[in-house]
Amino acid sequence: MKLQQDDNASSQTLEKIQERLRRIERDLRSSSEDQLFIALVFPLAVLFVTLSPKDLSLFFQHYTGFPPDQATNIAQNIFRLGFAFLLASSIIRYYSAVVGKVRRSKTARVISLELMIMAWNAALFLVVVTTLLNASELLHEYTFPAAAVVTLLVFVGMVWIERKVLAFYAVRFLIFKKDVTPVASSFFAILALALYIGFLVPAALTTVIVLSPEQFVQIFVITWLATYGVSELVYLYAMRKRK
Repeated sequence: MKLQQDDNASSQTLEKIQERLRRIERDLRSSSEDQLFIALVFPLAVLFVTLSPKDLSLFFQHYTGFPPDQATNIAQNIFRLGFAFLLASSIIRYYSAVVGKVRRSKTARVISLELMIMAWNAALFLVVVTTLLNASELLHEYTFPAAAVVTLLVFVGMVWIERKVLAFYAVRFLIFKKDVTPVASSFFAILALALYIGFLVPAALTTVIVLSPEQFVQIFVITWLATYGVSELVYLYAMRKRK
């Protein structure tokens, strides 16, 4: 009986040691990932300050055919959004590294990832929509629906990519499994879907009644905002119910 008790005690001690070693390994992995993330993202945010938007503006003019004013506005917006989101992502990730509590650390880590993805998605949304709208000579009356559909497809793909990235972090215990939800990309996917539905409603009305350009735009804006608001509320309700 005494030998059996000693064996049980040794087995429990060994399990505790193994669990502690696994915890140390996870902590080291998290610390290394935090350091790598800050080392990459913070200099990238600083790069947005040091570079001139003119270079990006010239890129848009030469390779996408944007007019100079439009190219400049898009370049400036990308730089502002990129710097703001990347800087915020770096600060939150620093908090994740030093907070010392697992729950707060993992929550801050997923927020920093979402902010970084949000910066990319915002720039992508601007580029995709503007590029397709500028292709009016090629697409003619299909310009707007094509822009809406292509943008929707792009961000459906981004939803899939973001889910895979978050799942990768969850498998390695860097974030909670409940946080594997592509919030940033879903926001833009819903925005693109509302954009498409917002165009369909006034377009369908033109087959029944005559609409002036002003009426078409008014119906489009109202439908777009209403569709986006309802879709976002449904999405948030579904997320809350899932948790």
